[in-house]
Amino acid sequence: MHTYPPTVLLRGRMLALLGLLLLSSAEVPSAVASAKPTASYDVLVYGATPAGIAASIAARRQGADVCLVEELPRVGGMYTVGGMGLTDSFFMDRRMIDGLYEEIHARIDLHYRSIGIRYRPDNFRDAFPRDEGRWYHEPKVAEKILLAMLAESGVTVHVRNRLKRVRSERGRIVSVDLSDGRGVSARQFIDATYTGDLMAAAGVTYTVGRESRAAYGESLAGKQVIWGKRRIWNVDPRDSEGRLLPFVNTDDPGPDEQGDRKIQNYNFRVTLTDDPDNRVPFPKPDHYDPAQFELFRRFFRSYPNARLKTPYPLPNRKFDLNDSQSQAFTIAIPGGSWDYPEADPENRRRIEQEHRQFTLGYFHFVLTDPSVPTHVREEMRRFGLPRDEHVDTGHFPAMIYIREARRMVGEHVLTQGDIEAHPSKPDSIGIGLAPITIHNVQRVALGAGYYHEGSAHTPYEPHGKPYQIPFRALLPKRTECENLLVPVCLSATHVAFSSVRVEPTWIVLGESAGTAAALAAKAGVAVHDVPYADLRQTLLRARQVLDLAQPRN
Repeated sequence: MHTYPPTVLLRGRMLALLGLLLLSSAEVPSAVASAKPTASYDVLVYGATPAGIAASIAARRQGADVCLVEELPRVGGMYTVGGMGLTDSFFMDRRMIDGLYEEIHARIDLHYRSIGIRYRPDNFRDAFPRDEGRWYHEPKVAEKILLAMLAESGVTVHVRNRLKRVRSERGRIVSVDLSDGRGVSARQFIDATYTGDLMAAAGVTYTVGRESRAAYGESLAGKQVIWGKRRIWNVDPRDSEGRLLPFVNTDDPGPDEQGDRKIQNYNFRVTLTDDPDNRVPFPKPDHYDPAQFELFRRFFRSYPNARLKTPYPLPNRKFDLNDSQSQAFTIAIPGGSWDYPEADPENRRRIEQEHRQFTLGYFHFVLTDPSVPTHVREEMRRFGLPRDEHVDTGHFPAMIYIREARRMVGEHVLTQGDIEAHPSKPDSIGIGLAPITIHNVQRVALGAGYYHEGSAHTPYEPHGKPYQIPFRALLPKRTECENLLVPVCLSATHVAFSSVRVEPTWIVLGESAGTAAALAAKAGVAVHDVPYADLRQTLLRARQVLDLAQPRN
């Protein structure tokens, strides 16, 4: 475990402690006085997600002076503080991913080999490609690797620092004001957050929610039912007075072809362990409400032989618990994510706390409620929280899994057609490989049962179907901002984003964005004017895979 001071300056292998304080949302005024920037960089990256870290390292390797700013006390996003140990590359053709992604995971693999672990899980489908160690990691190991790479690159990193204001002139971001009181200027900016906060503050056009099927001609747009068909669970979703039970959202989702402002569910990716020497009991929720779990209680009565899904295995007897505990229910909160993308910091913390309490309440329910079958309760009793993970947040992840938030509307909007019918692009900056995978959006009552609405996916193949991601999808409309790149909340529809939205792809896009930003800063041009031929050659030298027929050896 690495303990971070409030702000960390990483230069080579030196750590300089500056002791800056994180301001609470109540202390941040709605407007701030003009502030002269106290520091200037070639590239400023906002958001120390894996994509943001890749962008920072890539820009630094091109000679740019880089500052990486993160709101949380620790870097790494879902790889570290978010608890994601399974990296979504298990269904990808690893020959189509190289560059910094491969470097990060080769270092993870080397770490495990150095301590005598050659990890090969045996409970995934035989059709999935297999490798030893590189897809799976403990959060603390990923953090160690990412910190080392940042230090070696000489990236300046400020944690516990939130964006307060963006200052723009004539279509360019000039500087940003941060919550520690400083202003920071840069030639080029990258928004690598999961929520698109810098992009939105800069006045770039974005959208939230689901497009209609007519908007881009997408068959998976609009409303969707689980796994492509309506699976009705024989569980009464109403109470004795006919009201919908908690977390049953509606009995009328509206016409299938229409879009809405709703997005995929969020949840915490909880790291578990069954090692008695490292296991900490699940903490009790602060306010346990048994009524929240009435739907689950009725489910177990209707399906007494049901079993919970086994969480994803990780090294050292740890596990990564995602949202779905069965096809019938989830530890996510249907509808709980809808307001998050545009919420202020105070309301985001409230939504996160609601999800945390619900998750802890779920563990308490399974372990104590008499409606839960004995075999389910005994299975849950194997697990607890690992003592050596997330030690600064009670062994529980600090970051909620933000599957989708704002999405930019930029120079090119990536669509389902780009992924399935037109995978070739003349300005490719990386290969997308993941299937379109849309998680539940809402829970719908139907008669005496219910179903999940929103879930859809394209077929899982031995490898994901590759497609090229165009540079234009990372660029805002030129009339709005000419020195900003957005590799995470990029320009894509709800459907297409549900393929892009995996960390391996975001790391690829982060590296490409950082490279482009460095080239633009060096040449003194808008990111839109970076010659693609120069960007392509630079990325190829860094071993980025750009072509559909270019698998690495």
